[in-house]
Amino acid sequence: FVIAPQCPDDGRGWRGQFLDDVIGLVHQAVKDLPVDKNRLYITGLSMGGFGTWSAIAEDPDLFAAAVPVCGGGDPRSARAIKDIPIWVHHGVADEVVPVTASQIMVAALEKEKAPIRYTEYDKESGVRHDAWTPCYSNPEVFEWMFSQRRGKKK
Repeated sequence: FVIAPQCPDDGRGWRGQFLDDVIGLVHQAVKDLPVDKNRLYITGLSMGGFGTWSAIAEDPDLFAAAVPVCGGGDPRSARAIKDIPIWVHHGVADEVVPVTASQIMVAALEKEKAPIRYTEYDKESGVRHDAWTPCYSNPEVFEWMFSQRRGKKK
């Protein structure tokens, strides 16, 4: 099953009632559909990358793994999300979301000894704000993500 919500274009972003509704939708799917609750994954790009960070911070026991792409989050959430395997992707030449948004989250999670992976695409790669292109075209990303299980030793 794939749930692919779109954030409203009203400036609120992935927080508040909208984020609560999306997380509620995932919980409802787990309750009503034949979904393995130990194999829920989240990924998003750009604003969805921010949404990925927000969702795992809002409900850290829900997801087995996260792949935020060219987004950022609140480093104060690092302790709450430190047990979630996370693989972050961002381009150094990103002119829309500064690479520091991901670097700050990675540093906060490294401080918590979290199972964090970070792929930073250098300027020579030609990747700018489109870090999702190399991320989502890399089969290793999906092999890694789908190998994660909630409750499994990381």
